[in-house]
Amino acid sequence: MQKCERFDKICEILSNYAPEDHKLFHQTVQELFEKGFTKGCFQNYEMLADILTILNQCELLIKNS
Repeated sequence: MQKCERFDKICEILSNYAPEDHKLFHQTVQELFEKGFTKGCFQNYEMLADILTILNQCELLIKNS
């Protein structure tokens, strides 16, 4: 996957959310880092999966730059 395709994937994921979802996105990220995966008590698992995909894509962009 090329850099532009990774960015397109991130844009595709983010396009699923409305501007007012930014607070939930932030809370989900906070929850991820505060509680980690082992606790497994996230309010929105779909958003968590999207965040993990975004973080993974960002890691690949950094790794392959």
